[in-house]
Amino acid sequence: GGAVTEGMVTSQELTYLLRQGLELKATHDFFDPDKHRGTGAKERWGGGIFVMPYPYLTLEGLLRKTEFENGVLFSGRDFTETVLQLHLLY
Repeated sequence: GGAVTEGMVTSQELTYLLRQGLELKATHDFFDPDKHRGTGAKERWGGGIFVMPYPYLTLEGLLRKTEFENGVLFSGRDFTETVLQLHLLY
């Protein structure tokens, strides 16, 4: 038989409705391939706005910070990014 690896993945999103069609959004994601943070893990925090000016159009702008706990199974460099998304719903 092969080795069994148990990982941990979580993702949360919190939104606050300011008024119809305008929301504040906060996000958090976490990934650990083997549930032992010392072997490497990745965590991402974000925040921004979600706008729906028309029933067929949404806009989202987020600022996200990704941080790594470097280890033998998972590693990377910390970075910050801006995410802008336009969705056309049809």
